[in-house]
Amino acid sequence: MKPEPVPYTLERRKRKTVAITVAPDGSVVVKAPPYVSRKRIDSFVAGRRVWIERCRERYRRHGDRVLPRRYVPGEVHYFLGEPYRLRIETAGTSRPRVTIADGDLVVFAADPADREAVERAVRRWYRSEAIRVFTERIEVNRARFRDPEVRVPSRLTVRWMRTRWGSMTSKGRLTLAIDLVTAPVEAIDYVITHELCHMTEMNHGPAFHALQQSVLPDWRARKAQLAPPRPS
Repeated sequence: MKPEPVPYTLERRKRKTVAITVAPDGSVVVKAPPYVSRKRIDSFVAGRRVWIERCRERYRRHGDRVLPRRYVPGEVHYFLGEPYRLRIETAGTSRPRVTIADGDLVVFAADPADREAVERAVRRWYRSEAIRVFTERIEVNRARFRDPEVRVPSRLTVRWMRTRWGSMTSKGRLTLAIDLVTAPVEAIDYVITHELCHMTEMNHGPAFHALQQSVLPDWRARKAQLAPPRPS
């Protein structure tokens, strides 16, 4: 029996390619250029059915790790795979300060009701911690490689990313999603090692997969610990 078509919302955009996004609620949005026919888009979505279902399953499995944040007391935030309840304390400071204490992610703010200020503070903290953690893990994971071409990336950039955890350019510029720092260290190491493999193998061909398998044999189990990137 032929499977039912995957329902989706179509957004026409000035772009060159067709892209699919799966939201935390399981809905599917397709962005496509104006000239691409609906029949071709239907075929494209049908071809990505397995990937779409895999994303939905990961959303179901990871629950609150992928939900949009409201930055209110008691909300769960993650750091290095561990959950922390958001606690907001009143403090006489012009700029909110963030720390981890007693199993909570604590924000000290002059106005705890100023949700926007709390959000900015938490996001600044995540960015700072991401740079620190990723820099350390790059050095650790470089040691897996014997190839001298796998060197320190020429540049590390961290930013909020909606659809991927990282990327590597042919010039050795590494970009990692800030949200990756919410994942367990084993999963962070998988993403970094994956991107370091691209310093010698830019595509995902057989040589790339052989290299990744040789330096990180348990990469599949590590990858399974990743939640889908959460909208920023």
